[in-house]
Amino acid sequence: MNDVDWLVCTEPGPMVAFLCRRGWGSDRKLRLFACACARHIWRLLRTDATRRAVEASEGYADGLVSKKALGQARLAAQDGSKGSRTLADWQRADPAGWTAWCAARESMGSAAVDTAHMASCAATMGMGGASDGATRAELADLLRDVVGDPFRPVSFDPAWARAGDGTAARLALACYEERDFTRLPILADALEEAGCADPAVLGHCRGPGPHVRGCWVIDLVLGRS
Repeated sequence: MNDVDWLVCTEPGPMVAFLCRRGWGSDRKLRLFACACARHIWRLLRTDATRRAVEASEGYADGLVSKKALGQARLAAQDGSKGSRTLADWQRADPAGWTAWCAARESMGSAAVDTAHMASCAATMGMGGASDGATRAELADLLRDVVGDPFRPVSFDPAWARAGDGTAARLALACYEERDFTRLPILADALEEAGCADPAVLGHCRGPGPHVRGCWVIDLVLGRS
């Protein structure tokens, strides 16, 4: 995969595999991508336990949930969804629940690939008119939002986040915690006023998205990787 392939690829699986081979995808980034895949099909999750598993994985990504609690949430999702069926039966019958279970795995990498695949299967089965190819393309866009362009790393000056009594940092944190990405154009204005002129950063904030928790610009502002 080269820089052009990365920008136009509509298959998240090979993109994640490429990141893992190159060591360009942190566990946190891949975990938040996996959670974004699960949230993409949120309305198809049948139980509170599967939704809590995704939320626990998000908390684990930021050090707010312990490894033990993550495992318990994953096990609860499994027990609550499959009943007496085998794991294989559950995977076939409830790909959305399996998506949540994959998103709550202890380590990412191949698990992120599995999560994207199962989310695509779930969308095809449960969202009227959704095509598998269209869903995979949407998930690829989510991955680009989380990771950015690994071929063109951005040099970000932390002073931009601190300028104006930390205006950009406060905006980025609000976007992250509240999942309110409508504020990203305002974040772009704050960064520009602080001295940032990077077209990739400003363009991403002012572009159409999609944006999810883990957005690469928000993470840059917050100093997260």
